[in-house]
Amino acid sequence: MKSPQPIRLLTFAGILALGACDAAEPTAPFIDDPASALAAEDQIAVSALAAPATLDAALALADVPLATTPRHGMGASMRADALGNATQARLRFQDATRALADGDPVRAARRAREARSMIARAALAAGGPEAATAMISRVEGLALAVGRFPEDYVDADRLEGDLNMLATRARLRLAQGDTLGAVERAVLAEQRHRQCLRARDGRFGGGEVAVALADVAVALGGHLVDQAGAADEQLRILSVAAKYTGLAHDALSAGDVPRATHLAGLAEWTALRAVVWPDGVNADEARELLELAEAKYAQAAASPTLSELQTTVLQRARDLINAGTAALAEGAPRGTGAIWRALVACTWITS
Repeated sequence: MKSPQPIRLLTFAGILALGACDAAEPTAPFIDDPASALAAEDQIAVSALAAPATLDAALALADVPLATTPRHGMGASMRADALGNATQARLRFQDATRALADGDPVRAARRAREARSMIARAALAAGGPEAATAMISRVEGLALAVGRFPEDYVDADRLEGDLNMLATRARLRLAQGDTLGAVERAVLAEQRHRQCLRARDGRFGGGEVAVALADVAVALGGHLVDQAGAADEQLRILSVAAKYTGLAHDALSAGDVPRATHLAGLAEWTALRAVVWPDGVNADEARELLELAEAKYAQAAASPTLSELQTTVLQRARDLINAGTAALAEGAPRGTGAIWRALVACTWITS
Protein backbone atom coordinates (compact mmCIF):
# COMPACT_ATOMS: atom_id res chain seq x y z
CA MET A 1 0.00 0.00 0.00
CA LYS A 2 3.03 2.27 0.28
CA SER A 3 4.39 3.85 -2.84
CA PRO A 4 8.02 2.86 -3.45
CA GLN A 5 10.37 4.84 -1.22
CA PRO A 6 14.09 4.92 -0.58
CA ILE A 7 14.47 2.51 0.84
CA ARG A 8 11.14 -19.48 36.13
CA LEU A 9 13.89 -22.34 35.94
CA LEU A 10 12.71 -25.98 35.61
CA THR A 11 14.44 -29.33 35.74
CA PHE A 12 14.46 -31.45 32.64
CA ALA A 13 11.26 -33.18 33.81
CA GLY A 14 9.52 -29.82 33.57
CA ILE A 15 10.91 -29.23 30.12
CA LEU A 16 9.42 -32.50 28.91
CA ALA A 17 6.05 -31.40 30.19
CA LEU A 18 6.27 -28.45 27.81
CA GLY A 19 6.85 -30.84 24.94
CA ALA A 20 3.39 -32.32 25.42
CA CYS A 21 1.93 -29.52 23.29
CA ASP A 22 2.12 -31.52 20.11
CA ALA A 23 0.44 -34.79 21.04
CA ALA A 24 0.94 -36.17 17.54
CA GLU A 25 4.71 -35.98 17.85
CA PRO A 26 6.98 -38.39 19.78
CA THR A 27 8.18 -37.15 23.13
CA ALA A 28 11.79 -37.15 24.21
CA PRO A 29 13.07 -39.85 26.59
CA PHE A 30 12.67 -38.99 30.28
CA ILE A 31 15.89 -38.06 31.99
CA ASP A 32 15.83 -37.40 35.71
CA ASP A 33 18.65 -34.91 35.97
CA PRO A 34 17.95 -32.01 38.35
CA ALA A 35 21.32 -30.50 37.43
CA SER A 36 20.12 -29.78 33.92
CA ALA A 37 17.90 -26.82 34.78
CA LEU A 38 17.76 -24.40 31.88
CA ALA A 39 16.70 -20.82 31.33
CA ALA A 40 13.24 -20.12 29.96
CA GLU A 41 14.22 -19.79 26.30
CA ASP A 42 16.28 -22.97 26.43
CA GLN A 43 13.38 -24.82 28.07
CA ILE A 44 11.19 -23.88 25.11
CA ALA A 45 13.90 -24.83 22.64
CA VAL A 46 14.52 -28.26 24.17
CA SER A 47 10.80 -29.03 24.34
CA ALA A 48 10.52 -28.15 20.65
CA LEU A 49 13.19 -30.71 19.78
CA ALA A 50 10.70 -33.42 20.82
CA ALA A 51 8.45 -32.30 17.93
CA PRO A 52 10.33 -32.61 14.62
CA ALA A 53 7.79 -30.43 12.84
CA THR A 54 9.13 -27.45 14.78
CA LEU A 55 12.52 -27.85 13.15
CA ASP A 56 10.91 -27.76 9.73
CA ALA A 57 9.06 -24.60 10.77
CA ALA A 58 12.29 -22.90 11.79
CA LEU A 59 14.23 -23.94 8.70
CA ALA A 60 11.46 -22.73 6.39
CA LEU A 61 12.11 -19.19 7.60
CA ALA A 62 15.48 -19.33 5.83
CA ASP A 63 14.97 -21.91 3.09
CA VAL A 64 11.94 -20.32 1.48
CA PRO A 65 13.22 -16.73 1.27
CA LEU A 66 16.56 -18.00 -0.02
CA ALA A 67 14.78 -19.93 -2.76
CA THR A 68 13.65 -16.61 -4.24
CA THR A 69 16.96 -14.75 -4.13
CA PRO A 70 18.63 -15.83 -7.39
CA ARG A 71 16.29 -13.65 -9.41
CA HIS A 72 16.16 -10.82 -6.93
CA GLY A 73 19.66 -9.51 -6.84
CA MET A 74 21.45 -11.18 -3.93
CA GLY A 75 25.15 -11.32 -4.66
CA ALA A 76 26.70 -14.74 -5.24
CA SER A 77 28.98 -14.53 -2.22
CA MET A 78 26.23 -13.39 0.13
CA ARG A 79 23.89 -16.07 -1.18
CA ALA A 80 26.54 -18.76 -0.71
CA ASP A 81 27.09 -17.64 2.89
CA ALA A 82 23.36 -17.63 3.57
CA LEU A 83 22.89 -21.08 2.07
CA GLY A 84 25.83 -22.29 4.14
CA ASN A 85 24.19 -20.96 7.29
CA ALA A 86 20.91 -22.71 6.41
CA THR A 87 22.76 -25.98 5.83
CA GLN A 88 24.70 -25.68 9.08
CA ALA A 89 21.47 -24.92 10.94
CA ARG A 90 20.07 -28.25 9.78
CA LEU A 91 23.18 -30.05 11.03
CA ARG A 92 23.05 -28.23 14.39
CA PHE A 93 19.42 -29.25 14.85
CA GLN A 94 20.35 -32.86 14.11
CA ASP A 95 23.13 -32.65 16.69
CA ALA A 96 20.71 -31.09 19.18
CA THR A 97 18.23 -33.92 18.67
CA ARG A 98 20.95 -36.52 19.23
CA ALA A 99 22.13 -34.73 22.38
CA LEU A 100 18.59 -34.78 23.75
CA ALA A 101 18.26 -38.51 23.01
CA ASP A 102 21.59 -39.06 24.78
CA GLY A 103 20.31 -37.29 27.90
CA ASP A 104 22.23 -34.04 27.54
CA PRO A 105 19.64 -31.24 27.40
CA VAL A 106 22.26 -28.57 28.08
CA ARG A 107 24.18 -29.49 24.94
CA ALA A 108 20.90 -29.86 23.06
CA ALA A 109 19.88 -26.35 24.04
CA ARG A 110 23.26 -24.95 22.99
CA ARG A 111 23.15 -26.62 19.59
CA ALA A 112 19.55 -25.53 19.05
CA ARG A 113 20.55 -21.96 19.89
CA GLU A 114 23.36 -22.14 17.35
CA ALA A 115 20.92 -23.44 14.74
CA ARG A 116 18.50 -20.57 15.34
CA SER A 117 21.31 -18.05 15.08
CA MET A 118 22.31 -19.47 11.69
CA ILE A 119 18.71 -19.36 10.50
CA ALA A 120 18.53 -15.75 11.64
CA ARG A 121 21.66 -14.90 9.67
CA ALA A 122 20.23 -16.51 6.54
CA ALA A 123 16.84 -14.85 6.95
CA LEU A 124 18.43 -11.44 7.40
CA ALA A 125 20.65 -11.96 4.37
CA ALA A 126 17.62 -12.81 2.25
CA GLY A 127 15.20 -10.25 3.66
CA GLY A 128 17.37 -7.39 4.83
CA PRO A 129 17.33 -5.65 8.22
CA GLU A 130 13.61 -4.89 7.95
CA ALA A 131 12.96 -8.64 8.13
CA ALA A 132 13.67 -8.44 11.87
CA THR A 133 10.83 -6.03 12.56
CA ALA A 134 8.50 -8.02 10.32
CA MET A 135 9.28 -11.31 12.06
CA ILE A 136 8.73 -9.80 15.51
CA SER A 137 5.44 -8.34 14.33
CA ARG A 138 4.37 -11.81 13.24
CA VAL A 139 5.11 -13.19 16.71
CA GLU A 140 3.02 -10.43 18.28
CA GLY A 141 0.20 -11.20 15.86
CA LEU A 142 0.42 -14.91 16.64
CA ALA A 143 0.12 -14.15 20.36
CA LEU A 144 -2.99 -12.10 19.65
CA ALA A 145 -4.49 -14.96 17.62
CA VAL A 146 -3.75 -17.53 20.31
CA GLY A 147 -5.45 -15.37 22.92
CA ARG A 148 -8.47 -14.82 20.71
CA PHE A 149 -8.84 -18.36 19.37
CA PRO A 150 -7.42 -20.72 22.04
CA GLU A 151 -9.38 -23.66 20.58
CA ASP A 152 -6.92 -23.68 17.67
CA TYR A 153 -4.01 -24.59 19.97
CA VAL A 154 -2.89 -27.08 22.58
CA ASP A 155 -2.12 -25.45 25.96
CA ALA A 156 -3.07 -22.04 24.60
CA ASP A 157 -2.57 -20.08 27.83
CA ARG A 158 1.05 -21.18 28.16
CA LEU A 159 1.66 -20.69 24.46
CA GLU A 160 0.31 -17.14 24.55
CA GLY A 161 2.58 -16.31 27.48
CA ASP A 162 5.62 -17.79 25.75
CA LEU A 163 4.96 -15.89 22.53
CA ASN A 164 4.48 -12.60 24.35
CA MET A 165 7.68 -13.19 26.34
CA LEU A 166 9.68 -13.94 23.22
CA ALA A 167 8.24 -10.98 21.34
CA THR A 168 9.10 -8.65 24.21
CA ARG A 169 12.64 -10.00 24.45
CA ALA A 170 13.05 -9.73 20.70
CA ARG A 171 11.89 -6.10 20.70
CA LEU A 172 14.36 -5.34 23.51
CA ARG A 173 17.21 -6.97 21.60
CA LEU A 174 16.31 -5.00 18.51
CA ALA A 175 16.23 -1.74 20.47
CA GLN A 176 19.68 -2.58 21.82
CA GLY A 177 21.01 -3.07 18.30
CA ASP A 178 21.16 -6.87 18.52
CA THR A 179 19.24 -7.64 15.33
CA LEU A 180 20.54 -11.20 15.16
CA GLY A 181 19.41 -11.93 18.74
CA ALA A 182 16.02 -10.44 17.99
CA VAL A 183 15.47 -12.65 14.96
CA GLU A 184 16.74 -15.73 16.80
CA ARG A 185 13.95 -15.24 19.36
CA ALA A 186 11.41 -14.79 16.58
CA VAL A 187 12.56 -18.11 15.12
CA LEU A 188 12.09 -19.79 18.51
CA ALA A 189 8.60 -18.29 18.74
CA GLU A 190 7.77 -19.74 15.33
CA GLN A 191 8.83 -23.17 16.58
CA ARG A 192 6.75 -22.83 19.74
CA HIS A 193 3.69 -21.80 17.75
CA ARG A 194 4.08 -24.73 15.35
CA GLN A 195 4.52 -27.10 18.29
CA CYS A 196 1.09 -26.24 19.71
CA LEU A 197 -0.86 -25.71 16.48
CA ARG A 198 -3.77 -28.11 16.10
CA ALA A 199 -4.79 -29.55 12.75
CA ARG A 200 -7.18 -27.18 11.02
CA ASP A 201 -10.68 -27.39 12.51
CA GLY A 202 -13.13 -29.02 10.09
CA ARG A 203 -15.65 -26.31 10.89
CA PHE A 204 -13.39 -23.93 9.02
CA GLY A 205 -12.90 -26.17 5.99
CA GLY A 206 -9.80 -27.96 7.20
CA GLY A 207 -6.49 -27.53 5.45
CA GLU A 208 -8.20 -26.92 2.13
CA VAL A 209 -9.58 -23.58 3.23
CA ALA A 210 -6.33 -22.61 4.98
CA VAL A 211 -4.44 -23.11 1.72
CA ALA A 212 -7.15 -21.40 -0.33
CA LEU A 213 -6.87 -18.39 1.95
CA ALA A 214 -3.14 -18.31 1.32
CA ASP A 215 -3.81 -18.22 -2.43
CA VAL A 216 -6.20 -15.31 -1.91
CA ALA A 217 -3.71 -13.47 0.31
CA VAL A 218 -0.98 -13.62 -2.33
CA ALA A 219 -3.34 -12.46 -5.08
CA LEU A 220 -4.77 -9.68 -2.91
CA GLY A 221 -1.33 -8.56 -1.84
CA GLY A 222 -0.25 -8.41 -5.48
CA HIS A 223 -3.29 -6.33 -6.37
CA LEU A 224 -2.71 -3.84 -3.58
CA VAL A 225 0.98 -3.31 -4.25
CA ASP A 226 0.31 -2.97 -7.98
CA GLN A 227 -2.14 -0.17 -7.24
CA ALA A 228 0.63 1.77 -5.50
CA GLY A 229 3.33 0.87 -8.03
CA ALA A 230 5.16 -2.21 -6.85
CA ALA A 231 8.81 -1.92 -5.89
CA ASP A 232 11.21 -4.76 -6.64
CA GLU A 233 11.43 -5.67 -2.97
CA GLN A 234 7.67 -5.94 -2.71
CA LEU A 235 7.68 -8.33 -5.65
CA ARG A 236 10.43 -10.36 -3.99
CA ILE A 237 8.43 -10.61 -0.77
CA LEU A 238 5.35 -11.68 -2.73
CA SER A 239 7.40 -14.37 -4.44
CA VAL A 240 8.32 -15.68 -0.97
CA ALA A 241 4.62 -15.72 -0.08
CA ALA A 242 3.85 -17.62 -3.28
CA LYS A 243 6.58 -20.15 -2.46
CA TYR A 244 5.08 -20.74 0.99
CA THR A 245 1.71 -21.24 -0.68
CA GLY A 246 3.12 -23.79 -3.12
CA LEU A 247 4.68 -25.73 -0.25
CA ALA A 248 1.36 -25.59 1.61
CA HIS A 249 -0.37 -27.14 -1.40
CA ASP A 250 2.28 -29.87 -1.48
CA ALA A 251 1.82 -30.59 2.25
CA LEU A 252 -1.93 -30.72 1.84
CA SER A 253 -1.62 -33.15 -1.06
CA ALA A 254 0.63 -35.31 1.13
CA GLY A 255 -2.00 -35.34 3.88
CA ASP A 256 0.05 -33.24 6.32
CA VAL A 257 -2.67 -30.81 7.37
CA PRO A 258 -0.79 -29.17 10.29
CA ARG A 259 2.19 -28.38 8.04
CA ALA A 260 -0.09 -27.12 5.30
CA THR A 261 -1.91 -24.90 7.77
CA HIS A 262 1.34 -23.52 9.18
CA LEU A 263 2.82 -22.77 5.76
CA ALA A 264 -0.43 -21.20 4.62
CA GLY A 265 -0.30 -18.91 7.63
CA LEU A 266 3.25 -17.91 6.73
CA ALA A 267 2.05 -17.12 3.22
CA GLU A 268 -0.75 -14.86 4.50
CA TRP A 269 1.65 -13.01 6.78
CA THR A 270 4.30 -12.63 4.09
CA ALA A 271 1.78 -11.18 1.65
CA LEU A 272 0.85 -8.58 4.26
CA ARG A 273 4.52 -7.82 4.74
CA ALA A 274 4.73 -6.94 1.05
CA VAL A 275 1.74 -4.63 1.34
CA VAL A 276 3.15 -2.64 4.27
CA TRP A 277 6.76 -2.57 3.01
CA PRO A 278 9.24 -0.97 3.65
CA ASP A 279 8.80 0.14 7.26
CA GLY A 280 5.78 -1.81 8.48
CA VAL A 281 2.26 -0.58 8.94
CA ASN A 282 1.53 3.00 9.92
CA ALA A 283 -1.68 4.44 11.34
CA ASP A 284 -3.05 5.52 7.96
CA GLU A 285 -2.45 2.11 6.43
CA ALA A 286 -4.01 0.37 9.42
CA ARG A 287 -7.15 2.47 8.99
CA GLU A 288 -7.18 1.80 5.27
CA LEU A 289 -6.92 -1.95 5.78
CA LEU A 290 -9.67 -1.78 8.40
CA GLU A 291 -11.94 0.08 5.99
CA LEU A 292 -11.29 -2.50 3.29
CA ALA A 293 -11.98 -5.36 5.71
CA GLU A 294 -15.22 -3.80 6.94
CA ALA A 295 -16.37 -3.19 3.36
CA LYS A 296 -15.59 -6.76 2.31
CA TYR A 297 -17.27 -8.08 5.44
CA ALA A 298 -20.43 -6.12 4.66
CA GLN A 299 -20.39 -7.42 1.09
CA ALA A 300 -20.00 -11.01 2.24
CA ALA A 301 -22.60 -10.69 5.01
CA ALA A 302 -25.14 -9.35 2.51
CA SER A 303 -25.00 -12.48 0.38
CA PRO A 304 -28.22 -14.50 0.62
CA THR A 305 -26.54 -17.73 -0.48
CA LEU A 306 -23.77 -18.28 2.06
CA SER A 307 -23.00 -21.90 2.79
CA GLU A 308 -22.60 -23.16 6.35
CA LEU A 309 -18.83 -23.12 5.88
CA GLN A 310 -18.84 -19.58 4.53
CA THR A 311 -21.01 -18.43 7.43
CA THR A 312 -18.57 -19.96 9.90
CA VAL A 313 -15.58 -18.37 8.21
CA LEU A 314 -17.43 -15.05 8.09
CA GLN A 315 -17.97 -15.18 11.86
CA ARG A 316 -14.25 -15.83 12.33
CA ALA A 317 -13.58 -12.81 10.15
CA ARG A 318 -15.82 -10.67 12.36
CA ASP A 319 -13.94 -11.88 15.42
CA LEU A 320 -10.65 -11.01 13.73
CA ILE A 321 -11.84 -7.52 12.85
CA ASN A 322 -12.97 -6.95 16.42
CA ALA A 323 -9.68 -8.23 17.84
CA GLY A 324 -7.63 -6.18 15.42
CA THR A 325 -9.64 -3.03 16.02
CA ALA A 326 -9.26 -3.37 19.79
CA ALA A 327 -5.50 -3.88 19.47
CA LEU A 328 -5.11 -0.90 17.18
CA ALA A 329 -7.13 1.26 19.57
CA GLU A 330 -4.51 0.42 22.21
CA GLY A 331 -1.75 1.41 19.82
CA ALA A 332 -0.69 -2.19 19.15
CA PRO A 333 0.36 -2.73 15.50
CA ARG A 334 -0.15 -6.48 15.90
CA GLY A 335 -3.84 -5.79 15.31
CA THR A 336 -3.08 -5.24 11.64
CA GLY A 337 -2.41 -8.93 11.12
CA ALA A 338 -5.85 -9.86 12.41
CA ILE A 339 -7.49 -7.27 10.18
CA TRP A 340 -5.53 -8.56 7.18
CA ARG A 341 -6.65 -12.13 7.86
CA ALA A 342 -10.25 -10.92 8.06
CA LEU A 343 -9.91 -9.09 4.76
CA VAL A 344 -8.46 -12.20 3.13
CA ALA A 345 -11.27 -14.39 4.52
CA CYS A 346 -14.00 -12.04 3.31
CA THR A 347 -12.35 -11.78 -0.10
CA TRP A 348 -12.35 -15.58 -0.32
CA ILE A 349 -16.07 -15.68 0.54
CA THR A 350 -16.98 -13.09 -2.08
CA SER A 351 -14.74 -14.38 -4.86
